[in-house]
Amino acid sequence: MLALQPRALWAAFRLQPLSAQLVAAYLFFEYVRPQSIYRGLDFFPWAQTCLLGALALTLLHDLKVRKLMMLDGAMLVFTIVVISSSVLARYPDVSFKYLDIFLSWVIVYWVISAAVNTQTKVVLMFIGWLLWNFKMSQHAFRSWASIGFGFRDWGVTGAPGWFHNSGEFGVEMTMMFPISLYFALALRKHVSRWGFAALLFLPVTAVSGAIASSSRGALVGIAAVLIWVLARSRFKMRAALLLLVAVPILYAVVPDEQKARFSSAGDDATSVSRLTYWERGFEFATDHPVLGVGYRNWMPYYLDAIRGRLDVEERVSLPHNIFIEALAELGYTGLCALLALIAGTFVLNSRTRRLGRQLGDSGAVLSQLSLGLDGALVGFLSSGFFVTVLYYPFIWVNLGMTAAVYLSMRRAYASRGSVASAQVAGYSAQPRGHEPAWTTGR
Repeated sequence: MLALQPRALWAAFRLQPLSAQLVAAYLFFEYVRPQSIYRGLDFFPWAQTCLLGALALTLLHDLKVRKLMMLDGAMLVFTIVVISSSVLARYPDVSFKYLDIFLSWVIVYWVISAAVNTQTKVVLMFIGWLLWNFKMSQHAFRSWASIGFGFRDWGVTGAPGWFHNSGEFGVEMTMMFPISLYFALALRKHVSRWGFAALLFLPVTAVSGAIASSSRGALVGIAAVLIWVLARSRFKMRAALLLLVAVPILYAVVPDEQKARFSSAGDDATSVSRLTYWERGFEFATDHPVLGVGYRNWMPYYLDAIRGRLDVEERVSLPHNIFIEALAELGYTGLCALLALIAGTFVLNSRTRRLGRQLGDSGAVLSQLSLGLDGALVGFLSSGFFVTVLYYPFIWVNLGMTAAVYLSMRRAYASRGSVASAQVAGYSAQPRGHEPAWTTGR
């Protein structure tokens, strides 16, 4: 399966329980959105049905094996803050109108972490996630190539829904870049040279997609990920040399118009307006420091509560910053809860790699994937500093994947301990014809 042989992948997928298959189906309908592309399919809530079906099955079958961890506590606190902020919001009807969106991300986090609990399931999930993103990135690459790798103000976009705006698509590409890169490195020993080269085409199209999105935030995210990769690399000289080659190439392919936008950053109309929004966000938090103005209350509060303080030329828009969004709508309590989720992700991935080092080669794949998830979070935080995407799938799917990788690694570590104990006792821990649970996914 790790050699990415189609027949082996299909056989592995068929062997998975229905809960894991429904998670895969949910990600397909959420990221590709065929029901939005082909109107004939838009007669049924495909994504919601797959998600709720996976939730029901995990509650029935996977609840006992799902271990609690620190990230669960941070998620619980953030959920309590969002609900409390909705109840006490300036406009609670607006909060409750959109509350189902946030609660769906809580379910996504739980379902992914509970249903995807073995190495086989994790690898299959990452393959699916990368395929759905590659569908968008290769389209962006071809669209950009069709205009001679030039510049378009509106940029390229992704699938309908969450990624149909060029800014949000750019954020997704900053997350696809490190995950696809470390996925390729994870499977390097298992695939052929041509297979490895094909895998490296995924991060290449992710970078080109970020450039083609014409989003400055996406390019900042890519730059942050590149710096993070260099800092994390064990072979810093080799990584530095690669960066010395890659950075000039990237600079050369970035259109001149896009470079000009960076040179005018801070003084152009877009930058000035965003600085104004950030100042307003701090004002909102000063007036409502504990729970903010209310979940999803930014726009109505901006329009009504401070109408008399608005400058004549000031446009009312979203905060364009995930941290300001959390601070203004959820107060300092919500911002601290968000920071706890971010810190918990890095800590959990670090624990995954610590267990992976003890497992040796058998823990190498999951360890590399945890690095990819760290890099994806770095990309999201850097690019998310300039867009309003806190309640988009970016961070919540990343959280679920982080928990799934860690729990799968912990299960593999416990399985190795059981095998060792049985061998010491003089028994065979692996009956003939059977493999350890963490490799087969059963």
